[in-house]
Amino acid sequence: PLHQQRTNNHSDGDDSGESDDSESDDDQELTRQFGFLGYLIHKIMTQLTDEWKPQLQNQCTHVELWAHNRPHATGHQLHFDSDNEGHCEPGQSAPRHPLVSTILYLSDSPTSGPSLITNQRRVSRHLATQAWLCPPALSRLTAFDGRVLHGVIPGQGFVQQEEEGLSSNHRVTLMMAFWRRLETRHHPGKVGAARPFPTDTAWAKLLRQPYSPSLAAAKEAAKQPVPPMALSHVYEAIGDDTETTTADKKTKPWTPRMGMPTYDEIFQGF
Repeated sequence: PLHQQRTNNHSDGDDSGESDDSESDDDQELTRQFGFLGYLIHKIMTQLTDEWKPQLQNQCTHVELWAHNRPHATGHQLHFDSDNEGHCEPGQSAPRHPLVSTILYLSDSPTSGPSLITNQRRVSRHLATQAWLCPPALSRLTAFDGRVLHGVIPGQGFVQQEEEGLSSNHRVTLMMAFWRRLETRHHPGKVGAARPFPTDTAWAKLLRQPYSPSLAAAKEAAKQPVPPMALSHVYEAIGDDTETTTADKKTKPWTPRMGMPTYDEIFQGF
């Protein structure tokens, strides 16, 4: 890792990188086709590590996007990103996952919880042995392998409630998943994964308005890598008498010897 309504945006262009002095051909093409949204997709792709760039350039055919606007104390249960809510298509042996998933933080709430990224995959035979916390910060981008288990830790503390019940401490994020293959699913009126881009809605039109970024703005937004916070362990074993646990009674890190809990015990069910 570097440090969900969903919609789908499709681009057929190859990404050849960008220049310090002008927009690349692919940057211009994405911006021409999809306006600000195309420009944003290209900028995110160019901010990723060199390890992922060739994979996205040669294999990515779709970008799926969705957004969250949550109160600071609301986390997000551990889950895997998948193309059909975890279900398999006929003849498909396992759910598909993105090549890369990204989180762009659009708010700067100091009380919001961090993203939790683990090294656990759907095919893992044991619980995650490593995990990283990525604290939210305005314009920060978190990117990770689209196959791994991840979620959001609830935020801490109390916040002042503002007029009409809205709070400036909401955790606002825009997620993008980069796919090798994605089947668009047409289910009008239903929220779910891989929905077609709603071209005729007001917010979609706004995102696709023509956009001409200036070189000065692009340089000002240069990336500054921030390492995530590594955790010493991910899961802890607790006893049945948790209500009577005292301060001197410590929990133990979960180890592979303790076995694998059922999926629905701790993860978001499919």
